[in-house]
Amino acid sequence: MFDPTHLFAFFCLGAFVSYLVGSVGASSGTLYIPILFIALPMVYPPSKEQLVPMVLATATACTIFSALASSSMSFLARQVDTLTIASKWHYLVLGGILGALGAYALQNYTSVFKGLFAIVLLVNAWIVWSHFEPSEDLEPVSHNAFGAHWYTAMAFISTGFGAGGQAYILFLLKKLHLSGRTAIGTARSMNLISTFAALVPFIYWSYYMPKVDNVTEGYFYLPAMAMFILTSFPFIYLGSLASRHLPIMMIKRTYAVFMALTGCWSLIYAMYLV
Repeated sequence: MFDPTHLFAFFCLGAFVSYLVGSVGASSGTLYIPILFIALPMVYPPSKEQLVPMVLATATACTIFSALASSSMSFLARQVDTLTIASKWHYLVLGGILGALGAYALQNYTSVFKGLFAIVLLVNAWIVWSHFEPSEDLEPVSHNAFGAHWYTAMAFISTGFGAGGQAYILFLLKKLHLSGRTAIGTARSMNLISTFAALVPFIYWSYYMPKVDNVTEGYFYLPAMAMFILTSFPFIYLGSLASRHLPIMMIKRTYAVFMALTGCWSLIYAMYLV
């Protein structure tokens, strides 16, 4: 049976993450992953070999719903470069699958995974703090100006190390010269495609795992999934409403500091595991 205390705790954490996603455009994956790394050993201690894939599988499944909520708002606002997505979606799928395979290959090297994840967080924090904007005097560049490896690599980083949509934003801003809001909306949609692809290997691996209890389904930890998914749509919407009334620079700087602290924690934890 699910522990009500655990459900309430995951509900509060899911609400916090979803609110940040809606208000500052944060990547839910970069927040779900450290939360699960802390929580799972306390509420459901998996074996050392299962920790990384269980964290990634659970976070990936939950990220789909937050990405769906945020990308749908961008579609409604016509802030998505659909031409780029339509022409490059298969590379995003390939990169998503490769990202899941890469994370799974590191299941016996938790310290390596957390070190790489820390680097991703710190780079994201620097990007958000610097508040990159597109060059105003440059026209958008055709998506065909960049080869398949660019899009595959972005999807690999997005799904393999929890970068989420943040992995796409800098490329869309500085390489394709999209406007800020269009870059964010397109990144959300790209992240949704690569995350769906990354979920497939985890479902396949989970199918062949023996059923041991009622709180897990293969690599998926059900209490966290249920509460994170439940809070996705309403709290992302509340966050998006709040972002209209708060200074955007203050929000971005606060989020950047939070990301940097999380990255430092992950790096210290990785060194502790060595």
